Amino acid sequence: MAKFRRARWRQRRGAESRAKAKARSLSGWDWIEVLAVVTILSLIVLGVHKLREPASLPIQRVVFENASVKASRAALRQAAAAHLAGNFFTVDLQAIERALTRLGWVKSASVRRRWPDALSISIREHVAAARWGNDALLSREGEIFRPQAGRLSENLPILHGPKGRERQLLAQYQQISYMLRPLDLSVRALVEDERRAWHLLLDNGIPVEIGRGNPGARVARLARVYSQVLSPREEHIQSIDLRYTNGLAVAWKRPEAESVAHIGMTNH
Repeated sequence: MAKFRRARWRQRRGAESRAKAKARSLSGWDWIEVLAVVTILSLIVLGVHKLREPASLPIQRVVFENASVKASRAALRQAAAAHLAGNFFTVDLQAIERALTRLGWVKSASVRRRWPDALSISIREHVAAARWGNDALLSREGEIFRPQAGRLSENLPILHGPKGRERQLLAQYQQISYMLRPLDLSVRALVEDERRAWHLLLDNGIPVEIGRGNPGARVARLARVYSQVLSPREEHIQSIDLRYTNGLAVAWKRPEAESVAHIGMTNH
C-alpha cells in the first residue's frame, strides 16, 4: 500500500513538472510578438538618435515677429547666431533667449520652434521715458538700459542721480511735468546730486535751484506765480532759486535796479 502511494505521488509530481515546463515554453506566435516589440524599440532608439544629429532637420530660418527696424533685426540675428547649434529638436531655446536679453534695449525675448526648420522669435523692447546721464536711457518702469547705436534721442528729458534712485527721479519728473504743463513749460533736465539736492532745467533754458527736500512742493510754489509774474519777462531771467521757505529768488540776465528780485509768498 505504501509503495502504491509513493508511485502515485511521483506520478502526480511528474505531471505537475511537465505542466509547468509547458507553461514556461513560448509558442511560435509568442516569439513573433517578442521580436516585433524588440524591433520597434530598436527603431525608436535609432530614430531618436538620428533626429539628434545636427545634419537632420537643421534650422534654416529665424523669423523675428515684431522687430521692424532693419538695424534691430541685424543685431538680433547676430546675438542669436552663436546659439543655433544643433537641429530643430536640440537647439537650446533658453540660451538664445538669454543672448537676446543681454542686448541692453531688449526687455524680454520668447523663442518658439516652427515646424519643420524655423525658429520664431518675439521681442519686447524697453520703452524710453528719459535719458539717463549722457549715454543711457531710463525705461518707463525706471530701469536703466543701453540703447541701440544711434538711437539716443535728443528729444528726451535728461534725468540723473545716485545709483538706486532711478524710480524716485522718474516719479518726481512725472509730478513736476504735470505741474508745469498748464504753464506751457516742460522739463529738459532733472538732477539729484549726492547731497540729495535737486536741480531743474526748464525747456526755455532757465535753470531752477530746488534744493533738498520735497521738490514737488517747491515747484508748485513756482507754478503759482510763474504765469502772471515771471512769464512776461522770462527771456530776461537768468535763473530761479526755490531754496526759500515762503518765496523764491530770480536772477536777471542784465543789471536792473536790483540784480536779484525776491518774491515773497503767503501760504494758501
